[in-house]
Amino acid sequence: MIWLGWPLMVLWIKAPSCDSSNIFSAILVQRKLHREAMASDEENITLNLAMDYFEFFDLHIEKILGRGKTGEVVLAVHDVYPGINRAVKRFSLNEEDLQKRNISLERAKKLFYHELEILRELDHPNVIRGSNGIVCPGYLAIAMDYCPYGTLADHLKKMDTGLIDKCFAGVVAGVRYIHSLRIVHGDIKLQNVFIDTKQQAILGDFGLSYKLPEDVRYVTTTGGTMGYYAPEVLRKIKSVDPFKCDNYAVGVVLRCMVQRRRPDYTSNYLEEIKSIKIEDKFRYFLLALLRTDPFRRSTMAEVERTLIDFSAERYALEISRTRLARPRLVKERRHGYQYMVTIIVSRVSPLDYGKSVYCEVRPRWLQPGSPSWSP
Repeated sequence: MIWLGWPLMVLWIKAPSCDSSNIFSAILVQRKLHREAMASDEENITLNLAMDYFEFFDLHIEKILGRGKTGEVVLAVHDVYPGINRAVKRFSLNEEDLQKRNISLERAKKLFYHELEILRELDHPNVIRGSNGIVCPGYLAIAMDYCPYGTLADHLKKMDTGLIDKCFAGVVAGVRYIHSLRIVHGDIKLQNVFIDTKQQAILGDFGLSYKLPEDVRYVTTTGGTMGYYAPEVLRKIKSVDPFKCDNYAVGVVLRCMVQRRRPDYTSNYLEEIKSIKIEDKFRYFLLALLRTDPFRRSTMAEVERTLIDFSAERYALEISRTRLARPRLVKERRHGYQYMVTIIVSRVSPLDYGKSVYCEVRPRWLQPGSPSWSP
């Protein structure tokens, strides 16, 4: 008989093939995992253990999911209940491991608590959920939801239009959400977008993320991965808008899904888009997100609004508006003179619909007998 807390609940367990200690641990783990979905800030606390986390909860490491500068991410599966699993990011405190990774003990601890603090603020279906921070002898760890279908990088060759639509919408929703909290991801790429059992895109790996104060718009340094860097970062501009850098990286992710290949380090994506045959919808968003001018680059809120409002015909119409209009000559007679106006319409941003359009007007007064005069 096991006491499960208030309200009063009693559970009788018959498991002749398992000892009671394993059952008790498994039930505690399962109960905690179910409560994490609705956990309050008070419950999202660091768990301090005097022994190994995996041993304490009867977990074993099934496989290594990835490696990084601070350590590795492993799949932890329960010994008795295989359906209970977690992706665990371990921050090694072993001196030898720290030397191999060229990182100090203080830096490793700082990165751990920083990432944990970011994860505790996030609650969105398209953002990975970090359940607990664990302090153990020899390492620190963050237990997170496990996405069994891997990352976008694993599905790149099998991308179809339906999956691209679903994944792109999920990435946009996740990035818009963290940006609304003033959180910069800092390393959006194929390997950091996970796929869950419902084929939903889940934004993860917040190791390089940070929260920007309300009164700060630009930063002097930003993280990322080659191939996903915004042009202003590559040009080493003194200060950049980190949110616009995230938006550019989302555009690169979309380009990779559409092209079904990884990013090129030196590619001019805008020129590439003009030379390939893709759907108007994808071309529209690529033009909006991969602009070299960050001031004209679309925000995630604009992209998300467009995904909801636009039809297939509207995408084609908006793309046609991005082309340069030919100069038009307008001739008027005024008081015996002819008034010629050349109107040049500037290139319009794909998301400038409904906004005022800049027009350059060049007037000329023409006298009778001049070469441009027409009777």
